[in-house]
Amino acid sequence: MEGIKEAPIVKRALCAIVDFAIAFLFGLGVFTAMSAILTNVPSGKAIREEISTYYKDSGLYTIDETGNPVGNTKSINYQDHLNMLLHYYTVYIASECPEAGRADYDVYWFNVFVLGLDDEQSKFSYEQISSYPDPRPSGKTLFRYAKDDKGNNLYDTVGVPRDELYEDGDPSKPLLHDAKYQLLWYFYSDSKRNCDYNAGYDLSHRVFFTDAQYRYELHSTVIPLVVAVVTSSIIFFAVFPMIFKEGQTLGKKVFGFGVMSCDGYVANKGQMLLRQFPPIALGIIAFAFFSGLVALILMGVLLIASYILAVFSTNHRAIHDFVAYTFVADLKESVYYKNSAEEEAANRVIDEKIEHIEKNKPGEK
Repeated sequence: MEGIKEAPIVKRALCAIVDFAIAFLFGLGVFTAMSAILTNVPSGKAIREEISTYYKDSGLYTIDETGNPVGNTKSINYQDHLNMLLHYYTVYIASECPEAGRADYDVYWFNVFVLGLDDEQSKFSYEQISSYPDPRPSGKTLFRYAKDDKGNNLYDTVGVPRDELYEDGDPSKPLLHDAKYQLLWYFYSDSKRNCDYNAGYDLSHRVFFTDAQYRYELHSTVIPLVVAVVTSSIIFFAVFPMIFKEGQTLGKKVFGFGVMSCDGYVANKGQMLLRQFPPIALGIIAFAFFSGLVALILMGVLLIASYILAVFSTNHRAIHDFVAYTFVADLKESVYYKNSAEEEAANRVIDEKIEHIEKNKPGEK
């Protein structure tokens, strides 16, 4: 390998960046096209419509002109939010949505779990009540049970604001200015957890909803991502090195690099397969079985580890070079041969030329 010069490590890194950038852009195009196709075929449209129906029928959302859900009310009147949530829990989830399993939610449940009133009828366990999220614990500072003419609590009637929230403590008078905002913030606020948020969270974590979301993500994200990764990886990191000379990718072609066997000759097809396919297979497995972010992290860690190994190893060999018994050479600065037969033939030609020169060398005068 006297005439072969390994590729400089910095240029190899730049070469890798070029390869990944080209493959990424191509894969992004494949992903975008596949996602658009799969989400607009009849099955994709049906799932999207199913999800939109859940959003609309829940009463919590409306669908904007782009097809995305938006909060159903931005009203500054707490009563609008209360009515929306009352419909969601005691009508939609309890009876209108068969996929929800017909939950046992009624007005009393709503008073206890949403308005935060005490479970005076002892219908629920301590664990059920205590595990319910904010702002429930502060609810009874704002609400009380409605009462009949004799002062008895009406458990089947929605709770009402406490008397002290009204002017002069008289429920027949208007609510105090600050009380209006306290009640509103209990249901809706951009800056803290609230009842509107809890209802949206409840809907998005229902089994029927997550199942529909998963089926839609298969069409819009998972399948397009796997197809994009597989297609891009195979074309740029398997097909090109097999058809271009010296196992070149597009990046290696730009920089004039090639893949050589550690025995000093151009890597053969078997070595190229052994060098290229394990990383491709790992990438495909990562993106197929993990989320996109996790897959990127795993591949990033592997890439960094491989690069560190290339920096410190002989001939700057990365992990896949050790697997395939190869290294990357600077072809512009190297004299190399495909195999021993080609080297022997070249040497014979050189020897013959030297012999010819020696024979025809003028004699000394």
